[in-house]
Amino acid sequence: MENGPVIPLAYHLISDIPEAKRLATVLGLPFIHKSITPKDIPLYLGRKHHGPMRLLKADSHKSNVEHLATLDKQEIGNPGLLYLDNNRLTLFCCTSISKQPLSLSLDFTAPKMRTMAREQNKKTLLAKAIGAKSMGESTWIVDATAGLGQDAFMLAYMGYKVTLIERSSIVATLLSHAISKVRPDSWAFSTVHRMHLLHRDAKQWLTEQSEMLKSTQKPAVVYLDPMFPHRDKKSLSQKSMQILQQLLGQDLDAETLLPLAKSVATERVVVKRHRASPHLCNEIPQIIFEGKSHRFDVYLI
Repeated sequence: MENGPVIPLAYHLISDIPEAKRLATVLGLPFIHKSITPKDIPLYLGRKHHGPMRLLKADSHKSNVEHLATLDKQEIGNPGLLYLDNNRLTLFCCTSISKQPLSLSLDFTAPKMRTMAREQNKKTLLAKAIGAKSMGESTWIVDATAGLGQDAFMLAYMGYKVTLIERSSIVATLLSHAISKVRPDSWAFSTVHRMHLLHRDAKQWLTEQSEMLKSTQKPAVVYLDPMFPHRDKKSLSQKSMQILQQLLGQDLDAETLLPLAKSVATERVVVKRHRASPHLCNEIPQIIFEGKSHRFDVYLI
């Protein structure tokens, strides 16, 4: 199920331990049983070491146990680190195009998210792509490649029930923490309340759903946003994309998702693509909505 390496989770403050252990347990991550100070993060990422980092089993999953055994027996590098400091979870990563570690954290309550959410209406490209004018609120949408959850959040803000499927434990951890830290008195609370995160492989989940022929509980829309290759240096300016590409690579099996998504959705499948990228599976969509840098390909059911 995992896409890319499994990144250990560390903490700074004693008060961070309960949440750090919760995330490690829920998502099966290796947990570093020792406080790491912020100034030690570049040293941790920059060195190789043999096993004894006091990694504890977060749960009894066989895959996690096997991964821990690998960490103990082999010399490994440190491609990244999930780091909890004062209830702020950050992913640190070394990349080939930056001398200093890059960092990435999610916050659904940030002013930028609020501004983007307020701009959402039935005339935006995303709303047009999902057919917002013909869909009532509380319609079920599945974001099968959730990533950093921005589009899923906007869909939930518009009133839809959104299931986020993410196979990377790294990204799922960032999402889980960002959702859980939204307080009941926050403007974003009602939005994240409509978001349900699944740490699953989308191909497996869609296959299971397509085989449930008698089930009436099917999503109206399946949304796909596979990580597409970037064709120029300008597209590498987004720090989050640099980090995710470094750790996760491309979604090489993305084409297998389209036919599965079409077998599950009851109304349409929406695929987000770079404007210059070919259609997924080279299948021409019935509708295309184009923006400056990306487009939405819509396949009607």
